[in-house]
Amino acid sequence: MRAVGGEVGIGLLADAFCNALDAFSEAKIIRQKYPEDLSEFRSSLISFLTIWMTGETPLYSKSNGRRYLSASPKRLRLNGAENQAWLNCMQYALDAQPYDEVFKRYVMVQLTLAAEMMRHPSN
Repeated sequence: MRAVGGEVGIGLLADAFCNALDAFSEAKIIRQKYPEDLSEFRSSLISFLTIWMTGETPLYSKSNGRRYLSASPKRLRLNGAENQAWLNCMQYALDAQPYDEVFKRYVMVQLTLAAEMMRHPSN
């Protein structure tokens, strides 16, 4: 958690991701899947990133009653192009942070693996 600047750093990363969703034309493919107001999504992303980076699962379970990565029909499913757009937004968000380059690469590798596992099976 220190590598990202603690809670403040994770908030900045989530802000940069949300900005990328609104700023990049390639993100239009996924932006429509999110509500106009990204406040709730931002909070959810902060919770996910905090748990993912610290392993503190109870934090997210307390906020919405289930684990983020558990099987859930409500979880956002993305096809290949949508996955890539999501990952590109995350890459932009990471690049906007003062993190160590090796850490940025590690995060992207891990999130790419997770995105592949969660990709919609028919795409």
